[in-house]
Amino acid sequence: MDIRIERSREALKNAYKQLIKSEDPNRITVKELCAEAGVNRSTFYQHFGYLDDLVNAVINDSVLEMCSGFENVYDLPKRDNGIDRDVIISYIKRFLQNEVLLRLCQSEDSRLFYSMIINSHQQITLNSRGNSTINDSYSAYFQNAGCLATLMLWISRGMDLPIEDMAEIIHRFSRSL
Repeated sequence: MDIRIERSREALKNAYKQLIKSEDPNRITVKELCAEAGVNRSTFYQHFGYLDDLVNAVINDSVLEMCSGFENVYDLPKRDNGIDRDVIISYIKRFLQNEVLLRLCQSEDSRLFYSMIINSHQQITLNSRGNSTINDSYSAYFQNAGCLATLMLWISRGMDLPIEDMAEIIHRFSRSL
């Protein structure tokens, strides 16, 4: 890929990350992004068909960054037939340290981003497995959707429970799968 193309694509993603620090992610416009990135609108549309395409690219990068180093979800340590609580606590802490994912979950209309985050997790889960079946796909989606929706709702509500309590809730949910 041409280095100029990659540079402008990264500039747009970085501009989005910068803008969500100070304003609601749902209120960011293509015009603002281009001004922040130092590119024109036509450059934006060469890389992304819609603003959601850019948001998805930023989320995918953030999820990949957050998940790096974790074992495949199907190989996570199990305890009481569920994902080990220590692994869940580690995961929650990583999620909370990821500025992009945290900010999206704390935005005014945070639920608009849930499916994007869940789908990104699902793709990483399935891609790390290699040859996935349709049953793997449903299982990955169900597990990711349930655990992540619970986690994201907790964040959007101001993290009103201790991390350990959230880990227990997610652990119990993972036992039911």
